[in-house]
Amino acid sequence: MTSDIPFIETSVYRIIESVADRALRLQKPALITGAPGVGKTRALQELADRRGMVGAWRPAVTIIEVSSTLGQTARGLITAVANALGHQWYRSADDTLRDICISDDEMLILDEAQNIKANLLRQLLTLNDSQGLTMMFCGNDRMLKYVHSADSALEQAGSRFYLAENILGISAEDADRITNYFNVEDKSVYMKMRDIGAVRHARGVVKVLRIAQDIAGARQPIRLSHVDDAIDQIPQLVRAVSLRRPGVSKRVPSTP
Repeated sequence: MTSDIPFIETSVYRIIESVADRALRLQKPALITGAPGVGKTRALQELADRRGMVGAWRPAVTIIEVSSTLGQTARGLITAVANALGHQWYRSADDTLRDICISDDEMLILDEAQNIKANLLRQLLTLNDSQGLTMMFCGNDRMLKYVHSADSALEQAGSRFYLAENILGISAEDADRITNYFNVEDKSVYMKMRDIGAVRHARGVVKVLRIAQDIAGARQPIRLSHVDDAIDQIPQLVRAVSLRRPGVSKRVPSTP
């Protein structure tokens, strides 16, 4: 989903909220993975918005988007974390992070976490273990290497994720909720959007419906012919109706 339409609560949001609640309760690090376009980032933003503030200025949930550059060095990433949480650099990366973890009891979410180097991820998880700050890492399927790899260095990092959830896609009900936002009356449109949601997730459903609404006209209902015309403008979606729907999520085995 994109930020210029109202937030629509889907199963993806409920999965992320559930993992966040458990992680906070246990004060243990968590991992959320999933394909691009399922709505992870938008769900994280909504989670932060709903949790509000702690005191006058500190948010209960802080999100940092990790770029490919930011995730390469401990100095860069931990400085960004310190700045976001109102701390200053203290002697070294380890000392700074330890100070943050001990003195904060909120949640820090590192989005696009696949950009964090393996040794830096291990450093973050090691210093965060059993401290006050709860970290949740969110990224694409590349993050699964930490929980499925036979490589000892990667496995050592992955073993510190107390909770892990892999979001495989959106459900049929999620596709219906998104479709409800648009001017759709035809049941066949709902069925087609379910098929598209199965392989192109929330982002694909929104993209097709936007184009279809433009074709239909702003005040006219979207019909199946409008959707088909929209799909013709997005060649990679043509095969959507022939592909099987995945499950919504799968809990990834994690080590307590």
